[in-house]
Amino acid sequence: MALQNRILNNSGIIFRLLHEMQISFKNADNQKRRGFTDVETA
Repeated sequence: MALQNRILNNSGIIFRLLHEMQISFKNADNQKRRGFTDVETA
């Protein structure tokens, strides 16, 4: 049972890391788009 809990905790940590990476990718994508729109308006 302890092993099962450890596996659940590890998968939770991995899921959180993936989620944070997804957020940072999304933010970088938004910044890129914003940069393009800034160039277009200039």
